[in-house]
Amino acid sequence: MSKERWEASETAMGLKFGLTNLSFACLDKSRSVVQWNSIPLFTNIASRSTFEHHLIYSMSVEVAKTLPKADLYFLEEGLGFTSNDPNLYPKLHHLIFQATLVALLNEGKDENRTFVLKPQVVNDLYGAKVGSDRVRLQNSLQHILADREDNMFRAKIDSETWNNFIVTKTKFVREQMSIALLLVVAVSHLME
Repeated sequence: MSKERWEASETAMGLKFGLTNLSFACLDKSRSVVQWNSIPLFTNIASRSTFEHHLIYSMSVEVAKTLPKADLYFLEEGLGFTSNDPNLYPKLHHLIFQATLVALLNEGKDENRTFVLKPQVVNDLYGAKVGSDRVRLQNSLQHILADREDNMFRAKIDSETWNNFIVTKTKFVREQMSIALLLVVAVSHLME
């Protein structure tokens, strides 16, 4: 993506996919959080009927309508899996959902608006990897994003949005939401 394309955009969104939910964070040019939340997806990943193609498509359409509109979308590449992975079936169908949603987000546009980032972007910029494991980012999120002039990762989050993040979400969802926000802040930082 070119710097000109970034500068021409008013909003950008980070997306973090999970098997049971999709977390998103939408920022404007000033790095103010416009919206930051999580959308429940598949409720019963153990059932094969959950992943029938028409249901995946319907879910993708509904999520595309629910997400706030953004000029650009950034998602983190998912981790690989092996043939003996106990969640292989849900993960494969989740990739179909992800691909369908990306196609819907790009629909009717002349150029791609959705970009995939390697997990190393978040790991390297925020020091999120210790050995082979990623550390939980939700615990240090407020420090990483502190709105100070000397902080290259600063972002503005209003108190109501922050309280919603802390109080109403599970640890798993908070971690996904943290990554979604850090993805879009990382891109903003790298494009400046």
